[in-house]
Parts: sequence; C-alpha cells; structure tokens
Amino acid sequence: MSRFRLLALSLLLAVAGCAAGADPNLAASVNGVDITIAEVEERLEVIRQNPQAVEQLANDPDGQILRQAENDVLNDLIIQSLLQQSAADELGVEVTDADVEAQREAVVEQIGGQEAFDQVIEQQGLSEEQVDTELRRLALNEAISAQFAEDADISDEDVEAFYEENAETRFLPTATARHILVTDEATAQSAIDRIAGGEDFAAVATELSTDTGSGAQGGDLGELRPGDTVPEFDEALFNSPVGEVVGPIQTEFGFHVLEVLERDDEGPELADVEEEIRDELAATSTQTQVEEFISEQSANAEVTVNPRFGEWNAESGRVEAEPPLGDASEGAAPAGSEGAAPAGSEGAAPAGSEGAVPPADGASEGAAGAGEPAPAGSE
Repeated sequence: MSRFRLLALSLLLAVAGCAAGADPNLAASVNGVDITIAEVEERLEVIRQNPQAVEQLANDPDGQILRQAENDVLNDLIIQSLLQQSAADELGVEVTDADVEAQREAVVEQIGGQEAFDQVIEQQGLSEEQVDTELRRLALNEAISAQFAEDADISDEDVEAFYEENAETRFLPTATARHILVTDEATAQSAIDRIAGGEDFAAVATELSTDTGSGAQGGDLGELRPGDTVPEFDEALFNSPVGEVVGPIQTEFGFHVLEVLERDDEGPELADVEEEIRDELAATSTQTQVEEFISEQSANAEVTVNPRFGEWNAESGRVEAEPPLGDASEGAAPAGSEGAAPAGSEGAAPAGSEGAVPPADGASEGAAGAGEPAPAGSE
C-alpha cells in the first residue's frame, strides 16, 4: 500500500470515529462504564517493564507481540468491568477493604514475605494505587469463585469414576530414592565400596555426582513414578530391594549408584486420594460455572470498542482485532501479559534444584505434575 493510501485510510478511520461520536481517549465502554486508553497503556507499561517480556519485545520488530498483549489487556479490562458490575447485582458479591487487605497478606506470603513483595512491586514499577487495584481484582475473582464453589456438588460416584479412569496414568506406584551419577563404571563401583565401608551415601554423592542438581542434595531424587526415568533406571528403581545400595546401573547419561528409600508398589488407594480428587472436581466444576457466567454477561452486555483496537464479538466475549493492512500473522503475548482470565485465576498476582534422573522420552516433567524440576542431564 502506498504511503498516500495509508494516510488516506488513517484519515478515514479518524473521521469515522468522530462521526460515530467516539471519544478518542476511550478504549472501550462496558454498559456505559468507560475504559480509557490510559488504563490500557498503563498496563502495557507494566508488561514492558517485566524482565521476562523485555527480550521478547526486543525481538518483535513488527510489533505483533505488543499488539497481542494490548488486545489481551483490553479484553481483561472488559471482562473485569463486567464482573465488577454483575458481581453485586447477579451474585450478591461485594469486596470490602478487609477483603483486599486479606488478599495482600496472602500474596505477600505466597511471594515469600514483605521484602520479596516490595522488590517485585519495585521491579514492575507499580504504584500503590495499581497494587491496590490488582489486589481488589484478585479478591473479587476469588469471591466470585467461592460463590460458585458452594454449588459444586461432587458425588462419591463422581470421585470413584475419576479414580478408575485415571488409575493407570495418575495413581501409580511411587518410589523415593537417591543416586550418584558418574561417568565411568570404575568410579561408580568405588562409590559403592566406600558406602559399603561405612561412608555416608549423601556425602559421597555430594563429592562425586556429576548431577549437580541432586548431588548438592546428597543425591536426593524425591518421589518418582514409573515412566519418569529412562528404562534402565526405571527397572532398578521399582525392582531393587528397599534400603540396599545397588549398581552400577548404566544409562545413556552415565553410571548410577542407586538406593531406594521407600516404595509403594501398589499406588494410592481410592481412600488415600479421595479428598484430592473431590477438590479437583469441585475446582473444575467451579471454573466451568464461572466461564459460563462470564459468557452470559458478555453476550448480554453493551460493549463498544475504539476501532483502533478492533470490534467486540459478543459470542466469543473478546475484542477481535483486524490484522493490520491484511497481515494475518499473530504473535503470542509476552510473559507477564494478562489475558481475560476468569474469576479464580491466579495470573493477576504480582509476580530448584534439578533432579538427577534423565526423563523418559525426553520429557522434562515428572508424572507427579507440571512444575516439577527437570532432571539434570535431560535433553
């Protein structure tokens, strides 16, 4: 497109906005409640200051990532406005200053204390007013979720069905173990001999293990499940006598000396995980109800959006931005951006050691759940 046509298009859009009576300072209006462009820019500035986003934005020459972040921010503000408007009228939920203070205390504890909290706030360049706003939003989201949680009715049959459906993938045998990883068989055998001679396993692991993650912890691997590790190690882990030092065990990563500390060969019974399953099913039910509530509010709301940001789609409950000048590519929002998260999400809060056993099939997370440290030596 020529520069002349681009200028003409810009002028036409500006005229169209004025003709429709749009306020150029507004990003959107939700049932008559305004969201200003300044609010959007304020949140974008927080994203720009986020250390995780700096590199992504630096490698975003076309501005696609930033545009996606802008879209996510505006959608989040619209959804939050809908929730704030409907919480009291539709659900009888109101957030008090005491709720906000309780939320602050919870976040401070979660982050690791007041000093860590203050450091995060400083790093992100947040004012006290911004912090209060975010805490109030968190408190509202939790209150709305709690309201729907009261309606979550999880039966014993639901719990039993979930257990049976997931018995072979989640409720597996477990073993707690420690190991020493070295590069050659002779060193592994020397470690075994030293331990048999009375030396402490943890001390030998700290001295010899090439797995810096577990080695620093005396070889401790924590709890593992079948399939968490490569086949050779897995075989020894679930077949070696508990309390005996065995090895050398050769894998593609070297030679291991292993001691199984505890093992549950059967996996947890239903009674052992019943409450965990019930809580998970209740959380899923609550989340579904919240999302349905948001969809209902979105469908019935009067939302107008500044054409600069796109158009409001009531069916999807999002602002749909037109790709600029026919560019259909989309960028991913940078770390730290806030999507239109439903109530109860934790994304609005202000923002170890490696294991030692190579994971099976290159997986970086153990079967115990996402968020566990990736074993050292994994590729």
